[in-house]
Amino acid sequence: MGGLSSIASSSVGDAVKKTIKTGGMAAPLIPTAFVGKQLTQLSDNKNQLNKQLISLKNSQEINRRNKKNILEEQLASRRARLGSMGISVGGSAVAGQQGLSRKIYEDIAQDDTRYDERYSDIYNDYQKRLRQQLLSTVDTASKVIK
Repeated sequence: MGGLSSIASSSVGDAVKKTIKTGGMAAPLIPTAFVGKQLTQLSDNKNQLNKQLISLKNSQEINRRNKKNILEEQLASRRARLGSMGISVGGSAVAGQQGLSRKIYEDIAQDDTRYDERYSDIYNDYQKRLRQQLLSTVDTASKVIK
């Protein structure tokens, strides 16, 4: 945010110089208050972005943990069933367990891909809104200074 402050300071500094040259009084007060409000809004937007991304990450981790727990339960249940039938854990039993594990981990990988895409969408949307807001702020401040 240091870069934004320096932009705001230079714009305000230019406004002060212009006011001194023209003998005006109120011009620099309007841009200063306006830019300060905009900087606060930018900070709030960044905080909202962080909260949204943290929430997304937490839900992804919970989803992944739940799927792994389900896999472990299904494998334990399958081993218990096979054991109760007197079938040793080998051969086709192992192949069945590996197939189940593979299916669950493929599902987790798909979820990870969707998570990455959603994360990128949220971040890119934020970047777009940030650029638009900065351009609008600079445009409005320059109009007020003139």
